[in-house]
Order: sequence, then C-alpha cells, then structure tokens
Amino acid sequence: MTALTVNDSAKSPRQDGSVFVDWLRVSAPLYSLSELNRARNNGIDFDDSMKFTKLPVPDYNMYKGDARLHRIELHKQRVNETLVTNLREFCWLVLGFNCSIFTCGMNGYTNGFKLFTPDNLTAGHVSFGGNRDTFCIDINGGGSSYLFDNVRRKFHDARDLTPEILHFWLSGVLKVTTLKRLDLAIDFRDGLVVVDDARKAYKIGAFRRSTGKYPQYKDVISGDVDGTILGDTFYVGTRKSLNMWRVYNKALQLGVDGEWVRAEVELKDIHVDILLDIESYYSGMCEFASSICATKPKKLPLFDKAKKAACHILSKTNHFRNQYSKSLHALLTYFQGDLSAVFGLLMRQEDIDDLVFHEVLDRFSVSPTTLKLNEFVNCY
Repeated sequence: MTALTVNDSAKSPRQDGSVFVDWLRVSAPLYSLSELNRARNNGIDFDDSMKFTKLPVPDYNMYKGDARLHRIELHKQRVNETLVTNLREFCWLVLGFNCSIFTCGMNGYTNGFKLFTPDNLTAGHVSFGGNRDTFCIDINGGGSSYLFDNVRRKFHDARDLTPEILHFWLSGVLKVTTLKRLDLAIDFRDGLVVVDDARKAYKIGAFRRSTGKYPQYKDVISGDVDGTILGDTFYVGTRKSLNMWRVYNKALQLGVDGEWVRAEVELKDIHVDILLDIESYYSGMCEFASSICATKPKKLPLFDKAKKAACHILSKTNHFRNQYSKSLHALLTYFQGDLSAVFGLLMRQEDIDDLVFHEVLDRFSVSPTTLKLNEFVNCY
C-alpha cells in the first residue's frame, strides 16, 4: 500500500454535498511510462508487489553497418512493446482497473484497450499509437465512481487511491502538467438545490469567471404529449469552452423517483494541481459554485503564457534526452565535437533556412554536411 496519507473522507463512498470526479482524461508521452519504476526515488513507498516491467537493455553496440541498424530497430520495437505493457500495468496497479484485449484506438490513435472495474463495469478507454507517441486515458463516470472509492477498492484488494495520490503519479512520476478533461460534480438529493436555482443564478451573473466574456446558456426541458417532464438541464458555456456547467435533474434522467440534482462542471486543459484540493477549486470557480459548496474557495491554478511555453519546451527536452542522448553522443564523438556538422546532419534544410530567415542563426552557424548517414553507420 502507498505510504501517502489517505483522508478519512476518502475511505468511504462520496456523500451528498461533496465534490467528486465524474470524468478524467489525461494524456502524456508514451516514454514517460519508463519512469514508473523510479517512483520510489520520487517520494512514494509501496509494497514489493507493485513492480513494473523494466525496459530492455540495448544490444546493438557490438554490431556495425546494416546489422546495427537492424538491431536498433528491433530494440526500438521491444522498448515500445514494454512501454505498452507499462501502460497496462499502470492502469491495474495504480488506477485499479482491469484491461481488455487490444482494440482500435480513439481520437486519432491507432491502438487501444478498454478499462473495466473489478466488478466488470465499463470504466473507460485507453488509446496509444500515433499522435506524437503519446497515450490517452479516458475514465468515464462509471470508472470515476470506483477510482477513489477506497471501500470498494479494498473489497477488490486494490490499493488505496485519492486525488492527491493520483496527482503524485501524474505530476511527480509521469510529469503531466495539464489534464485534458476533468469533470467535477456535486449531488443533491434533499431538494435544497434544484435546477431553477441555476437559472436564477445565471440571471444575476453568478456564473461569471474572473476573466473573459460572460458565458452563454442553453435551457433544455423535455417531455411527452401528456405534459410529463422527462428531462430538465441547464447548461452554461459550450463544449468548446474551457469550462461548461451542467445542472440537471438526475432523477428524471434515470427515471427514478425522488429528488436528485447534479451540478457538474466540465473542465478542459486544466492544471493537474487541481487534484490537490478539488473541493476548494470547485468552490472557487464562480459565485454559483461557492453558493452550493461549503468549502472555502480557491482560485484555479492556471498557466501564464510564459510558464506554459516553458513546460512545453521542458517536455520536449526530456523526451529528446531520454530517446536520443546516446545517439547524439555517438554523432558528436564521430564528428569530434563539431556541433555545426552534427546539427547540419540532423536538421532539415527548411528548418535551418527558417532559423536563418528569422535571424536566430546566421548562415554559417550550421553548415550542411555532405557526409551520408550510411558512411557514419559503417564506421562503427
């Protein structure tokens, strides 16, 4: 079990009036999964049964020429297969989900697999293959209801998981800075909050955010010819917005008796630090949120443009270092430290021309080399 603290509130199923996660989508470079075995070094302690498959050791250094190129390609294939294995291990050992056989990917990915809770409920989908060598984990409402329910997880011998522990794995291990999608919600079954409260709040500007134009709304009430109301939902914002509110009658949606209203906000491209205190960040989103959530509000963690650009560069730098540091070392050794020759070999001519055009480089900083790549390979 993890040594991180699990709050008492996280050990029992969610209660009415408490904020819970209802959808989660996270994406990261596939190679970031190679860091899973280093989690202990980053501040987490877990039992010995939590072991991830290690990456294969390179075996192409003793080969030369075409044989070397062939061994390099085989090694890359084995690394990729291991990373996919790590992805499935992460879904089971950390998230607690069972994985299906491989299927087609979604949203532009070529491959994937489905997620199920241990009691065989559909929990989401994982995609990989393509999209700049990244993976994407989508956990739906059914999967989210299990994700942090540590009573239910214990029954199935799964490790405890809280938003704070998940934050550690995403931010501290996989280096995720942004969640692609996060839905936070509160349920009310006592009649204290109804959908009309959201309509009234909208009219007085209670959904106003700290910046930007006041969002538009959409009111949807459905029924039948007899006048029976079958659905009642009030939307604020659109699917293209960074956040969109849905306040709706859950009892009508499910066709059950009684009072049941859900106030849910769908967030896109939100800072991963929101997992550290979902109650306070939910309360701090707008005046309407703070009126239905008793927790002291906090402002959402945001990226400024400079920090976002820096994180993007850092992510690309880490990927390049992990993937190509040894290759770059070999090139620099062959060219005796001549950076101009190495970059002339590695960069496309159009990229060099663009840097020269924008005066980032002068024409002589990176000299195109006439050496062919196979001449470099054959010397080893």
